[in-house]
Amino acid sequence: MNEITMKMQADQLIRMALQEDITSEDVSTNAVMPTATKGTVDLIAKEDGVVAGLEIYARVFTILDEKTEIDLHCKDGDEVKKGELMATVTGDIRVLLSGERVALNYLQRMSGIATYTRQVAKLLEGSNVTLLDTRKTTPNCRVFEKYAVRVGGGHNHRYNLSDGVLLKDNHIGAAGSVAKAVRMAKAYAPFVRKIEIEVETLDQVKEAVEAGSEVIGKIDWNRRFDLMQQHSGEHIVSGLVHEAYGYDNVGFHMSSDVITVDLSGVLTEAQLAEIEAETNKKIWENSEVEITYPSKEELEKLSYRSKKELTGQVRLVRFPGADLCACCGTHVTHTGEIGAVKILTVENFHEGIRLTMICGKRVMDYLNMVNDQNRQVSVKLSAKIGETAVAVGRLQDENFRLKGQVAHVVDELCKAEADRWEGEGSVLLFHDGLEADQVRKMADAVMQKCSGCCAVFSSNGDGSYKYAMGELNGDLRQFTKEMNAALNGRGGGKPFFVQGSVKASEEEIRQFFRQ
Repeated sequence: MNEITMKMQADQLIRMALQEDITSEDVSTNAVMPTATKGTVDLIAKEDGVVAGLEIYARVFTILDEKTEIDLHCKDGDEVKKGELMATVTGDIRVLLSGERVALNYLQRMSGIATYTRQVAKLLEGSNVTLLDTRKTTPNCRVFEKYAVRVGGGHNHRYNLSDGVLLKDNHIGAAGSVAKAVRMAKAYAPFVRKIEIEVETLDQVKEAVEAGSEVIGKIDWNRRFDLMQQHSGEHIVSGLVHEAYGYDNVGFHMSSDVITVDLSGVLTEAQLAEIEAETNKKIWENSEVEITYPSKEELEKLSYRSKKELTGQVRLVRFPGADLCACCGTHVTHTGEIGAVKILTVENFHEGIRLTMICGKRVMDYLNMVNDQNRQVSVKLSAKIGETAVAVGRLQDENFRLKGQVAHVVDELCKAEADRWEGEGSVLLFHDGLEADQVRKMADAVMQKCSGCCAVFSSNGDGSYKYAMGELNGDLRQFTKEMNAALNGRGGGKPFFVQGSVKASEEEIRQFFRQ
């Protein structure tokens, strides 16, 4: 940042930041340091990254005391390593303590912006794409954040609303159309200003171009980074499988939920578990992803996955220790950005298998979902979260035992009803709480001993009734058809035995059978 910009733009903002932090005095510092005492502090990098804002950092202290001495050991734009000494500041300890947080706030934020910008800029190396920022900056920090973008290798777009025409969806809506918005902007804005317009469809692109404006495409970064995580994770999995077993990736698809990977050979669940563990190990090594464009001669000498005859410039993507493959897709800059990989399912597919997997934030979302479900199960079973499987096993055993008891009770109930109605004519029975097979069992048992038709109904939770009807040597088809029509039912079966359900009340069912 040049001296003029510093004095005219930055200084007043730095003073405002200091005034916000020191409204009357630095009570803590004045309490322990009542008089001026000379001291020195070291500025040490806490993480690897691109440094930006060193001059702003220094300015904070010199505004408080122009006699403060700053010795810089690197410059803006340099890539520094964790633990590296970046600067030493010497002066009144009271100045050093009072200005420390404001100085670091500027330096840390600007360096973070520069570091991230550098990462994105590296993805675009070798292309003709220009990386631009927006004016969506932190209030009163625009001059600092715009500068940090430039340090990181990006370019500034509009500085503010006054220095260019950028028509967005709301402008287009207010004007009535893309063409109208462009015409109105041309009529109002000075000729020295170019007119840019953001569009969302190809039809709008055509309309904007025909109207004589520049078209800006927007990247949905959250979606793009998600796909970068998925694609990069798939590379490592496919590369490790190829290295260990010689299988090829013969199919790959990324959806909004999962990735599917088709492999040319079969792997056991144990083998896939090993691949998953090794994949995550490679991710956590946080190795730099290498993008190269070898010459034709160099390419012929290289061994890479899915090697085949390619024309033109070939782009190779290397995940150290895991994969080297020709690929034109977007990837993370370091493997650590993938986060984690989880293989969800595996199924036979053609001559090999199809994997379903997730990477990055999707893994966290999946684990949160599983944990939430497990927590709900633990509450319902009164079990610790780590013991739900054991609790479910006990519940299954108990359920099996109870089903046996219920079956015995139902058998006894069916026998009792059959004995009760032995020799009687047609019988209509209502029993709540019976399953469909139990309704059939009761209707069959009573049918064997009564001298007419037996119909058994049992209510469902939604107010409907399931039924079974039987008559030895009878034909219930016409009767069932009429009943289903009258009672909003459905069902059928053999002439002498039918089953189904009706949407009617008990009284409506009884009334039909009285006819």
